[in-house]
Amino acid sequence: MNGKAGSAFRRTKRTALAVAATVALTVVATDPGAAAPSAPAQETSFNKGTGSAEANSIKVDPVAGGLSFGVGIGQALAGHQNTVGQAESRAFDLGVIGVTLAGQSCDGGDPTLPEKSQPQPERISSVDEGSEQGHTSAEPFAGGQISKTVRATDDPLAEAVTVGAPFEIPGVLRVGGTRAYSRSAVIDDKVREATAVSEIGDISLVADAVKITGLRWEAIHRTGAVNETIGTFTVESLKVAGVDVPVEDLAQLNTVLEPLGFRLRAPRTRVVDTSGGTIVIVDPLAIAVVPNENRDTLLGGVLGAVQPVREPLADALIEFDCGNATYVTIADVVISAITGGGSLSVSLGGVRATTAAIKLFEGLGQLTPLPPLPPPSLSSPSAGIPGTPAIPGTPGTRVAGPTTPAPADSGEGPIKRIGDTTGERGGAMAMVAAGGLLLLAVVAEADRRKMRSAQRAIPMEV
Repeated sequence: MNGKAGSAFRRTKRTALAVAATVALTVVATDPGAAAPSAPAQETSFNKGTGSAEANSIKVDPVAGGLSFGVGIGQALAGHQNTVGQAESRAFDLGVIGVTLAGQSCDGGDPTLPEKSQPQPERISSVDEGSEQGHTSAEPFAGGQISKTVRATDDPLAEAVTVGAPFEIPGVLRVGGTRAYSRSAVIDDKVREATAVSEIGDISLVADAVKITGLRWEAIHRTGAVNETIGTFTVESLKVAGVDVPVEDLAQLNTVLEPLGFRLRAPRTRVVDTSGGTIVIVDPLAIAVVPNENRDTLLGGVLGAVQPVREPLADALIEFDCGNATYVTIADVVISAITGGGSLSVSLGGVRATTAAIKLFEGLGQLTPLPPLPPPSLSSPSAGIPGTPAIPGTPGTRVAGPTTPAPADSGEGPIKRIGDTTGERGGAMAMVAAGGLLLLAVVAEADRRKMRSAQRAIPMEV
């Protein structure tokens, strides 16, 4: 009998052991002192990110009718993204004029100057073969040439250098040799750095009335282990009518230039914050042609005398080749800009640089709890849901949500944070323990009744 009793109550023993194990696991899971699952660590490692640098030498910008016909001379561009570096050196940027010349001819024939026949930039990417050694080419310019050099590696690093020869607008402006340099790179896998430098040997205005020597623009932006912005514009010397003057504020030169029909705007250094990151900018030195009574009277008289010849000459050129209309238009724009019908400016130098980390996905963050639904109407199970028509019939039953959601950072609102193990001590454990005890009681009672039935079936020995 003892053996049978032990066998009969075997289910009870097993059930008791299972309930005990479940309760133990529940205690560990709900114990506030237990270690909570660790949240994913925020990305703090350095990434190579992006960088961009731009250096300019000269831009001549005639404007007529609100349309700019600017032409850039000598530009260097460099940039990187992750491990890819790209560099570009431009001798000329013809802008609108280039687009116009490359358009279909007026008679439907070939363009006046096809795009492939226009000056081409020197480009390179770190994925190109031989990019580490770089490329160099040249374009003829003003009796000399403009040299273009580019190089790129997957460190990453990108460099561009554009060196230009001197040029002159007789009696108005002379510009010495120019050099535009840009670089974008990652240093020691710690710092993103973009550098842009523009240098001009000297400039001379209005037959050497004003001469400025040793102009240099520089912009540097660093992020990563070092966060730094640098922007400078420096001048070695300044002469007015052959006499050295202190270099303090170049705007003071306007007292000399404006009576001659020119105005100078000195460079400014700016640090601009944008949605894409911070940009260091050093503005160019801008020289504008402004109205001048003596000059305009003189030029007006010359143009008035030339006008009777100008129109037949232009008509003859266009009749010979309608593509010449483009050149006639450009000449008219330049003349209009000088004589006050438009505007003309020359920008010298100018640089900008920027770097930034690539923002990786950082999750959705803490979601705002959904607002509770209004209490349901007893007349319609769908009442209180905006945009839902009332449904006639027997009213249903709805469990109203909380009327006031918990604060977003408490983890107790309608949306529970993943990994949150906070709560009242014994809540989940009590539910599991109660269920286990109830199950254990049911199994024990079933075993007891089975034993009583067995005892009645087997006669007891006297």
